[in-house]
Amino acid sequence: MTERRAPTLTMKLESLYALGQIRCAVCAERLTEAETQWDHVHALVLDGPDVGTNLRPLHIACHARITARLARDLGHIRRLTGETQKRRSRPLRRRMNGAVERVSQKES
Repeated sequence: MTERRAPTLTMKLESLYALGQIRCAVCAERLTEAETQWDHVHALVLDGPDVGTNLRPLHIACHARITARLARDLGHIRRLTGETQKRRSRPLRRRMNGAVERVSQKES
């Protein structure tokens, strides 16, 4: 008689994908293995732990939206706390031919 082994994590995930049991944590739609990305619930940039219990499955598009929102919010936080300054744009000027250009640092 052959010895039975406990199923590995990979085997368990394959089974869950096959049964349609893995759903996106944002939109709750079913995921396939090809369209799944794993996101940290508590972002690593905010000192979240890099452990399996801090991961959630997301669609690629949902992951992009969440990541963009986090980057935007982090930018606001950094400006509010004084870590970075809001970028000042250089003034514009109109040339005689009608073209618009930014004034260089030396000229301003």
